[in-house]
Amino acid sequence: MKKVLLAVALTITGASSLFFLIMFIVMLVSGDSAGSIIALFFVLLFGILFALLLREYRYGKRNSTIKINNKQDLEIQNISNITITNNYNEYDEYAFGLRKKSSYTRNEAEILAPQLLKQVQDCVNLINTTVQPDVFFKRYGMAIYRLNELSKMEKVIKFTGINPSIFIQTMINEKQSAIKLLIDRMYEKTKEKLSSLKTDKAIMHNISVFIVELVPFENQMSQETLAYKMQKDEFLKTEYLPQYRCKEPDGILDIHQHYKSVDKVCSVCGMTLANNDCKCQYCGTVCR
Repeated sequence: MKKVLLAVALTITGASSLFFLIMFIVMLVSGDSAGSIIALFFVLLFGILFALLLREYRYGKRNSTIKINNKQDLEIQNISNITITNNYNEYDEYAFGLRKKSSYTRNEAEILAPQLLKQVQDCVNLINTTVQPDVFFKRYGMAIYRLNELSKMEKVIKFTGINPSIFIQTMINEKQSAIKLLIDRMYEKTKEKLSSLKTDKAIMHNISVFIVELVPFENQMSQETLAYKMQKDEFLKTEYLPQYRCKEPDGILDIHQHYKSVDKVCSVCGMTLANNDCKCQYCGTVCR
């Protein structure tokens, strides 16, 4: 209803401004200086009113709301126990063209906030659906970086739903849970692919890919999450290679060379063997 009334007011003020502009021109041509001054006054008056109404129509009042879409799958737990922090420098690498600022004006926030909220929602959608670790961690960092910038806008615009300063802490608190969900999706996808393979070589290759795919991101995983991942590794090997041993079929070790050193590695799980031992401390495989 408010939008309709504003639209009507815009039409009236716009038409009035145009009418007095025409009157101003006519009186100026006819030499009526007094009339032209009066007409000019109304042109300016209705022009200013039109500009103010247009601004209100586009952006709303100072306490107008910009919605943050919180229809996402990340569970929000223990909000009252969240510790607020303003140190997000570790996420600067995920700026992707967005310049960090210490504060924002109302005009800047009104223009930028909807764009950033859309980007955050796109990131959350990918975080909840992707099976690619590089996409997951890049989008997680990108979402947190943008939420950090949005939280600086809370002083000049109002958000409905969850404030960015709270949502960012929720994402940080729930990161390990989200990683476990990523592992589950990767695990199910790998199982689906393994079920269609016939040879041990192809099966070992795909299990190895699953095992090493998260290696570059282990520094972002807790010990509990790492243990959860190793459990999934063990499930795959037990289910699809019940007699697995540390053999070295062609092509398997090549997958790990980008991540692992020249030390002796287990060809099943890809982890470095402690002291070049013959038994893998991670998956229990015994070399022959």
